[in-house]
Amino acid sequence: MTQATTQSSARSVLLVDDNDINVMVASEFLSGINIHPDIAVDGQDAIDKLNQEGSDYALILMDCQMPIMDGYQATKLIREGKAGEKYKHAKIIAVTANALSSDRQKCLDAGMDDYISKPLKVGSFTELVNSYLDPE
Repeated sequence: MTQATTQSSARSVLLVDDNDINVMVASEFLSGINIHPDIAVDGQDAIDKLNQEGSDYALILMDCQMPIMDGYQATKLIREGKAGEKYKHAKIIAVTANALSSDRQKCLDAGMDDYISKPLKVGSFTELVNSYLDPE
């Protein structure tokens, strides 16, 4: 594996959100730190992408409220190994419009590692993403 490949997979992100505007905003912020995420449109799509042969995501950005399967259910399934053993302990950040402390706790209880509320602010969002991708 080349250094470029290692760097690429170390900063590979799966963005899970059903709202095109939210995807556009988050993708734009991520491109500013040289990350071009793969997109899943709901929790089931995320599970499917994680189960694809060769998938290698360092971080999952998970919306909570989505049709088909919400982020809470998708996270629980990921933690149970339904997206493959290698993702059972994946870093998952909730990206949600819900900003109450009880909502944050609900995300953590579902198995998410962290939480950021919408609307996203470029500085705090990219700082949080970088803290999980470059933990030094």
